[in-house]
Amino acid sequence: MAVSYRNYTPSEDVLRNLELSRMKAAFIQTRDVRCPYCGRLIAVVPVGQTDMIFPKCQKCKFDGPLDPRYFRRMKSYRKSFARPWRKTLR
Repeated sequence: MAVSYRNYTPSEDVLRNLELSRMKAAFIQTRDVRCPYCGRLIAVVPVGQTDMIFPKCQKCKFDGPLDPRYFRRMKSYRKSFARPWRKTLR
């Protein structure tokens, strides 16, 4: 017989651990990891995480290992050096 998790009430220890986890996670900076093929958001990882992740894209069905070190976003670098000769109009 299947267990229904909607009617499950966790114990006091589990609730305390969940609350401690939420409080600790509130101060962690995260970044998005997007699919290298279609650009869809596939994972949210902490900034300092360098371990391999194995996500699956729901859109293009990409399923493979990704190293977050190689998929960092460098928007500010691209913006500042993309067209240094072009002045922005405000």
